[in-house]
Amino acid sequence: IYQKTYLETAQTDIKAALKIADSLYTISETPLFKTKSLMLSATLYKQSGDVKNAIQYALESEKIIEQTDNYIWQSRVLGFLASQYRALKLYGRSKQYLDKSFGIINKIENPKLVNSTMGLMLQELAYVELEQKNYKKSITNINKAQTYFNLTPDNLDFFTTNNEQLLGLNYYHLKD
Repeated sequence: IYQKTYLETAQTDIKAALKIADSLYTISETPLFKTKSLMLSATLYKQSGDVKNAIQYALESEKIIEQTDNYIWQSRVLGFLASQYRALKLYGRSKQYLDKSFGIINKIENPKLVNSTMGLMLQELAYVELEQKNYKKSITNINKAQTYFNLTPDNLDFFTTNNEQLLGLNYYHLKD
């Protein structure tokens, strides 16, 4: 009973949050605010398990933000899409979005954001390679990601812990 009540409450909360996100989109006057509200909806749909709508909202967001020079948000949207396509096991699509992101990361002006974003995209690529059983490629990407993470102290422990877990999974599958 508790689990059912919790799930019903969570679904109600997500529906309410989606209405708010939709309202935010409606009143948004700039591409950045439109993108943020669409990505809020995409994230809420992802959390509720509705991957189709999560991707649709993120794709709409991509159309809006790619017409700006906001490379930080462009990269966030592209990374989200890469992750969603990986979750669907559409690895080619995932890699396409990662490649797009790699193409714009160096346009970001803040060096800390360049390093953390590059690290995150390489980490996502490592997940793709792991799931495709390309364990050595995955390990290479993890090590590259760690190099970027080491250049910025922000969230270093969190990023390093994720990389260590990923390395462990790869070495486990390599029976090493």
